[in-house]
Amino acid sequence: MMQDSKTDTPSNIRLHVTVGIIFVVLLGGSIFWKSYNKIALQEKLVEVSWSQVDRNIHSKNTLLADLKKVIEYHTGDEAELLSELDALRDKSDEIMNRYDTMPNSNQLNNINYIQKYINETTSKVLVVAKSHSNLYKSKEFLKVAMQIKKVQHSIDLSKIQFNHNVEKYNSYVNTTSANVLAMSGKFDFQEKIYFKNSNRAYEVFALK
Repeated sequence: MMQDSKTDTPSNIRLHVTVGIIFVVLLGGSIFWKSYNKIALQEKLVEVSWSQVDRNIHSKNTLLADLKKVIEYHTGDEAELLSELDALRDKSDEIMNRYDTMPNSNQLNNINYIQKYINETTSKVLVVAKSHSNLYKSKEFLKVAMQIKKVQHSIDLSKIQFNHNVEKYNSYVNTTSANVLAMSGKFDFQEKIYFKNSNRAYEVFALK
């Protein structure tokens, strides 16, 4: 009697096992790289959104320097208040220029701290400007004040987008897939920090 060709011989069993192992390895590798690419892409989005925050803050600092020049030209006084604003602007530039990469928690708090006082001082400057009719009605002043309001709005929105991207990235980092990637020893994904209590500030600069 002829042996059934479908009978599993040792060689067939080894072949099936080998195919199964290859399948599992390929599937695991696919999941591995898919997870890595997802986290890497989200990390890139975090970096891009941070660069937008950085760019907007630098734009605001430039406009604050323009505001000082306009006020000095039309009033020639308010030196103390303008000096305070100038010092804060210089400090903000110093802080932002210090970070070539993402800031850590303490550095981000410093950025928030200095921006808070810049907003308060700018608000005082704009209130004082109302007492100088020739300044408050000048096209130069109205233009730069409106530009500051717009860029502050952009800062607020870019902070919101940054926070959203960081929170999404952190959710990926805490997944099982990310932990498996970390266990490989080749990747070390860490949670990133974000702006806390980042209330919108552009209303401060409303011109009434």
